[in-house]
Amino acid sequence: MKKASKEQRIFRHLRNGRKITQQIAIRKFRHYRLAVVIHRIRKAGFNIETTMKTEHGSTFAEYKMLKQ
Repeated sequence: MKKASKEQRIFRHLRNGRKITQQIAIRKFRHYRLAVVIHRIRKAGFNIETTMKTEHGSTFAEYKMLKQ
């Protein structure tokens, strides 16, 4: 059985109703280009909501898949 790619694992993470940030993508999936994955998922027709967050003086994006 072929191991799921990092992109597939990120897609499943979102599809299961979980949110993701760049920090989560690095820690959980060892993936450093989350914005590229989000772009590809959107291009495939899925709705991804982006919320800008600020914590400890740093601003970052948090992504969530919206129900189809």
